[in-house]
Amino acid sequence: MTKNVSYIALVIGVISLSICSYFLLNSNKKKIVYVRSTDLIYGYTGMQEAHKEYKQKTEIWQANIDTLQRGYLLAINRYRDDSLNLSEKEHIIRQRSLVRQEQSIYDYSNAINQKAKEEDDKITEGVLNQVNAFVEEYGKRKGYSIILGTTASGNILYGDEKMDITNEVLEELNKTYTGEIKTN
Repeated sequence: MTKNVSYIALVIGVISLSICSYFLLNSNKKKIVYVRSTDLIYGYTGMQEAHKEYKQKTEIWQANIDTLQRGYLLAINRYRDDSLNLSEKEHIIRQRSLVRQEQSIYDYSNAINQKAKEEDDKITEGVLNQVNAFVEEYGKRKGYSIILGTTASGNILYGDEKMDITNEVLEELNKTYTGEIKTN
């Protein structure tokens, strides 16, 4: 999830920087502020809850894989224990069964990994859409011309702390999420 958020934040930051440059060159009357994007996203209660939900799902999926692997190891041990008493035909049947079981675990594990990635992408996109919609509405309501987002990549190398509205946006975003504040 972190890689997706960082990439999206970087893209948003580059676009924001371009827009900021335009506004700075064309007008000194514009209200320009910034937020620390990573702090905003990870401080957002909606992201924290989505992350917990995602973690619970992945733990269940991993538990299923672990169960399949334990069953496979038990089957191998049974095969080893029985191997001296098996006919050649029974050896072949049991070995094929073990190969199918191993392949089944491999296929299931790959499917779960793909599902986890899709779920992560879906959750991240949903949270970013919520945050972006809120920030847009917040900026309009507060009369800001532009709200920039900082990233770890350094899109904004310096900003006066008076222009940093991260905490106030995050506080209101979380209050909106929990229903303490109603929006349009």
